[in-house]
Amino acid sequence: MNYYKSRNHTLYEFLKQNPTASLEEIAETLGWTKRQVSKYRCNLKKYGYIDYDFKPNSNEISAMEFLKPFSPKDEPEETFTYKQDIYRQIVEACLDKINNPETTVGQTIELMRELRLILKEMR
Repeated sequence: MNYYKSRNHTLYEFLKQNPTASLEEIAETLGWTKRQVSKYRCNLKKYGYIDYDFKPNSNEISAMEFLKPFSPKDEPEETFTYKQDIYRQIVEACLDKINNPETTVGQTIELMRELRLILKEMR
């Protein structure tokens, strides 16, 4: 099973059961980062499974609508090698570190350099 498809499905099912859950609650329950939750929630919207609006000046959702049942056959056929999947996980971890307020400017610059090299390898 494709890594990204299973996460889209996992999040869809979670949201069906918990449509008012916050980003933090979803991340904690699923063991994901908030960035991963946002990414897969965005995927579900892009693929036409859900629609939502944000509260003013917030990243919290005010209303969510389920547009169609989840169907793996509707998702794009993306397959990744093991190496590409590892690179993607590293990129997500680096981005989370960059967004951490405790990360210094020097550490941020070094992480960005590393990300540039990783992204170059992913082509």
